[in-house]
Amino acid sequence: AASSLGRILTKEHMATVVTVLKDCLSDEIYNSNFDLFQKCYSLLWDCAQNLTYPDFYQAWHTGEDSGNLDSPSQTFTPQNLRAAINSDRLLSPTIHLICIDTSKFIDPNHPASKIYTEIVKAGCPKCEDGTPKTMTELQTYWDLLETDKRAVLVFYQGMGSQSQQLSDRILNDLSRFDNTICVIGDQTSDDILNRLRSLQS
Repeated sequence: AASSLGRILTKEHMATVVTVLKDCLSDEIYNSNFDLFQKCYSLLWDCAQNLTYPDFYQAWHTGEDSGNLDSPSQTFTPQNLRAAINSDRLLSPTIHLICIDTSKFIDPNHPASKIYTEIVKAGCPKCEDGTPKTMTELQTYWDLLETDKRAVLVFYQGMGSQSQQLSDRILNDLSRFDNTICVIGDQTSDDILNRLRSLQS
């Protein structure tokens, strides 16, 4: 039945499927009916890939005591933050959000060219002098960057990442850049939104 459901499942029904099938991912089902577990896992994975994070989160936690749960809007993900900014009438027209996953840095002690690449991939213009190789060169590019919206860099570590954090030297370098730069630690999306709103005044 689960494999047949996967063939006919539409996006409108995915949240319901998540709510109904999530309990099939228990140790008990895994041990007693691995085939069912595997099919449900596959369906839930497909739903997770096609639903927004808040929709999936809400579907997964439907029926649980909401007082014991973090709201998905409080949990930082680039998608959450981007969606929150896009739906905020004050921030949406003024913020160009650039989220950079530091776990993708091959050399976190020399991230200038990777940061630059992510900035350009987010739609900012290329540097006329070529790719900045040092933090000093990146700072010059950043200071001269002209965009119609305020560019905001948000550095975060991808979920489950075991990679090295940004060094104190790099954090110190970033703190000297003009405009808004945020390094995610224990901050929530709401914390970042509130900070961005305060900068609009």
